[in-house]
Amino acid sequence: QNRSDEENPFRSYTIVEPLYCSGDAFIGNAIQDWNGQEMTQMGYWNAQAALDWVKSNANYCGHFKSVVVGGFSAGGLGTMAWVDTILRELPAASQAMLVDSYAGVFPPDTEGPIAKGWGGCTIPILSAEQREACQNLEY
Repeated sequence: QNRSDEENPFRSYTIVEPLYCSGDAFIGNAIQDWNGQEMTQMGYWNAQAALDWVKSNANYCGHFKSVVVGGFSAGGLGTMAWVDTILRELPAASQAMLVDSYAGVFPPDTEGPIAKGWGGCTIPILSAEQREACQNLEY
């Protein structure tokens, strides 16, 4: 994010970077018991708070010139989960998604149980059909 680099296409952009802190790819909505220790995974709410902040504070007047949603490493998973919601809620003349450094390869029959364990099957960014499929581990 070198703003002095003339070749940086994002040097004039406002950058909002929610920190990845709960280990749930920004879809968590659960409190888990890990070996007797309560662990909170609320990545969904962290991401929603960041989106709400942008809408309230980033000179947002109902329309941006350009919006790019990006993520790297495990944040790329959150980018994929959130991109439709963010682009719908932040209309712009130009919209794009940029995901870097995540292959998204899971061993068979693990992706659904992981998302369900994080509470990801209950989050509002999923359609009713997606929530049902997630709860039933049908993906």
